[in-house]
Amino acid sequence: MKTLRGLFSPTGAEPPSTGLIGANLPSVQGTHELFVFFDFAPTGKEALSEQRVATAFMPTGEAFRELVTLYVTTDAAGTIQVLRLAVARDFIDSPATCIYAADLAKRFLDSVNPQSAEDGIAQLAHEIRAHAAERSSLPPTDSGPLPMVEGEPSAACRTYLGDGPAQTLFNPFYTVQLLLQNDLRAQPPILEMILSARARRTS
Repeated sequence: MKTLRGLFSPTGAEPPSTGLIGANLPSVQGTHELFVFFDFAPTGKEALSEQRVATAFMPTGEAFRELVTLYVTTDAAGTIQVLRLAVARDFIDSPATCIYAADLAKRFLDSVNPQSAEDGIAQLAHEIRAHAAERSSLPPTDSGPLPMVEGEPSAACRTYLGDGPAQTLFNPFYTVQLLLQNDLRAQPPILEMILSARARRTS
């Protein structure tokens, strides 16, 4: 598998859409797959500053409600700036639920519109699902072919699996940053996946 690192955009190429990053929250929370598929509903808001608000979303279903929280940071106009997904480590680590956690992680990462197989964020989404399929005591959550991955998990995937330090990845146009980190002091311990906009590099 190729190294999971961001690649820079071709000279003069216009960066593609960054998906939910830069979208208007009221416009997408009832229609975008990430919110709809997992039945995310708002549970509260926190003012981070005069211009920024963080809205917490949790699944409405009892099975996953206490295991996952999605935090969406928006500006005064409701434009999404940051997506932070907090996932209980038990949800990821258990063979009985890891396939569902991987499905959630993949859809979260796909929400920034990965553009190609060279996209480090897209590669990680594929790798997470492949390793979950190997570890799961349940069949995959869709009818497609089983994902395959060769060799040892990448550094970012090891962090997802709970065995590595914080990792940062970028999309090819360097417009989206992904941070993965474990907080083992939280109760329960969690994995955080944070997607945010990043200014385009010019050199």
